[in-house]
Amino acid sequence: MSTMRSLLKLAAKLCLWGVAALLLPMFVVWVLAANEDIVAAEDTIDLPGGPVDAVIVPGARVFSSGRPSGALLDRILIAEAIVVSGQSNLVFASGAPGEPEVIAENLPGIEVVLDLEGLSTSDTCRNAAEAGFGRVAIATQLRHKNRTAVLCEAFGLDPVVVTAAAATNERLSRAPWRFVRERLAEGWALVIVIRELF
Repeated sequence: MSTMRSLLKLAAKLCLWGVAALLLPMFVVWVLAANEDIVAAEDTIDLPGGPVDAVIVPGARVFSSGRPSGALLDRILIAEAIVVSGQSNLVFASGAPGEPEVIAENLPGIEVVLDLEGLSTSDTCRNAAEAGFGRVAIATQLRHKNRTAVLCEAFGLDPVVVTAAAATNERLSRAPWRFVRERLAEGWALVIVIRELF
């Protein structure tokens, strides 16, 4: 009986440490992003700080048919709204192989710079900074907003993060996995921020 009780106590401690390990990066990233410009997609008519050098569209899933996923389409629509409103002249399309091209195809008549090496948010932010952009708008989902702001800032960009709500076709059954994945990504983002600082 005492062995069972000891095992239960150990399991409880491990669970608490696991929860703390997931939530601590979220809190730190939230604090670091507190002073960044983060707005909802509905507010793109008037970006804080005025026009931007470029609108960054990070990649997201593309279906085998070549159609953008709901998340990617939301990002594309944000970019289009910002360019049409006259607050930027070009889009910086990033992502895994095929994703930047799909972004460009869905923005006819808009100047698009393809970032074919933006395999992660940190890669995208680094590449945008190396391309010479300063003040940027970056289109992403609400759940990524703080991590995106912190990573852009770490690479010397001055970001306005423009967020779309969760895509309407996202499955709720995947919500727990998305939550855990984002917490892990925030932990990795902190490692990158520390590395860039030192």
